[in-house]
Amino acid sequence: MRAKVAGRQAGAAVARSSVRSVLKRVPTLRLSRRDCERLLDLLDNPPKPNARLKAAMKRYQKARRVDAQGSQVGRSFDWRP
Repeated sequence: MRAKVAGRQAGAAVARSSVRSVLKRVPTLRLSRRDCERLLDLLDNPPKPNARLKAAMKRYQKARRVDAQGSQVGRSFDWRP
């Protein structure tokens, strides 16, 4: 029984250490309550893609097809509009 408890405590300590390590590397974004609610609403109900996003998706898909065929190995996708 004590071994299980000690194992859990050790596992929790490793988890806390990992979380701290990640939090130190990842920038923190502070949002107001209103902005947080807006962000969550957009995640739950994303807007429909506009013309620019649709065009970018087509360019990306075309570039992936070319890369998948291997005809232009090493080609990187150009994200400019």
